[in-house]
Amino acid sequence: MPLSWLLLEQFHWDLVPQVQPCGRFSFSPSACSFSPPLLAPSRSPARRPTEAFIWFAFAYLLPLQPLLTGPFVWSRVNLAIALAAVTALAGIRWAPVVALAAFFLIPALGGVVNYPQLHTADLARALRLGARTTGRDAVFVFPGANRSLAPGIFRSEALRAVYADWKGGGQVNYLKDLGEQWWFRWRQIRDFKPADLPQYTASGISYVVLQGAPRPRAAIPERHVRRLPD
Repeated sequence: MPLSWLLLEQFHWDLVPQVQPCGRFSFSPSACSFSPPLLAPSRSPARRPTEAFIWFAFAYLLPLQPLLTGPFVWSRVNLAIALAAVTALAGIRWAPVVALAAFFLIPALGGVVNYPQLHTADLARALRLGARTTGRDAVFVFPGANRSLAPGIFRSEALRAVYADWKGGGQVNYLKDLGEQWWFRWRQIRDFKPADLPQYTASGISYVVLQGAPRPRAAIPERHVRRLPD
């Protein structure tokens, strides 16, 4: 961290955000993800079933809930607990068989998708709307997208400006002023309320793209508000 501060904040080297010195710490979580399945069998489930269960639970939880600081999907947590219990009770001889079965059960029952479908039908409709029926100076906002990559895809393919999106915040490493401006805009659109629409208009936003929400009735004209199918 001191090295990142010195090279980026003091020397202003543009290469530093690409090298990401603090990113080297990612090797520690990677090593931790391999440790539980290696340590669990060594705990001898026949003699220490509780300890083996705990280690196996961590091993199964990581692929099911990779972001431990985020909101938990309890159905996935329960699946990790069930798999850990079965593996610990299976013993050393049959534990690999259960682990192999988990390889298929985690995506099937846990709903884990390694490569999610980014180009959805709703996004395709938004792209057609943006590219064909709006001017090049139009500014769009996706207040309900949260951390979705859809706004960035829209910006790239429709060639229209997006007021703020989560992925765009990744560029704050380069310029302090950009980071401050992005954070102000992100907080402005993060929790959407129809009462905020006059503020959106004052900020230069032309179109508000909502998904699965009631049509807002506010200062932005109806022709500037489009509702996508659920």
